[in-house]
Amino acid sequence: MRDNGARGVASFLTEMRNQRAGDPADDVAAVERLWKDKGLTTERHESGGADPTLGVRGTGGPTTSIDFLADERGYSLDAVSVCTAGDAEELQRNGE
Repeated sequence: MRDNGARGVASFLTEMRNQRAGDPADDVAAVERLWKDKGLTTERHESGGADPTLGVRGTGGPTTSIDFLADERGYSLDAVSVCTAGDAEELQRNGE
């Protein structure tokens, strides 16, 4: 639902990949710089435990929320776009 009460559509994205050569902390910092350059508000976070997964969350711009996680096992990115005009069922029928 859009701010004006009209029906709308938002996109959801989840991507995962294996870790490449490099330091996950450096990759989190690079993603945070990129998002800040794009006008997003960011917040760093990490999981608990002896070997935490590092991450950064972002809000603003074209996204309601976006989250990047990195550790030696791999990376994940989850994002939700802002709601825009459109019909989700029609977009799915059209392969979007």
